Amino acid sequence: MLEIDTDVIKGMVVIKLKGVLNRKTICEFDREINYLFYKQGFNYYVFDFNNIERIEFDIFNWLENKLMEIFLSCGKIVLYGLNEKYEGRNYKFDKFSSIRRESQNFDYITI
Repeated sequence: MLEIDTDVIKGMVVIKLKGVLNRKTICEFDREINYLFYKQGFNYYVFDFNNIERIEFDIFNWLENKLMEIFLSCGKIVLYGLNEKYEGRNYKFDKFSSIRRESQNFDYITI
């Protein structure tokens, strides 16, 4: 089960996730992101993974692809609360930031 809570703060979409991110729940997450990105036109995102219990490894590869979609449209993304094993991945995107404290959001995204 995955709970998705979205909020807009100072032009940034804050997406808080709670539960398990796996093959069954990724479709709902994908629909939510597509709605916000393609239908609403938001380009600045904060993904809060702090309350995620588990992320299946192959889902993280999907997430990287979704980030690429946003980057290609000049969007910026901040990931918050990822587990240590995911924070160590080598990201090749200069618009991507991983933070440890939610208060750092505005240090990385300026609208």
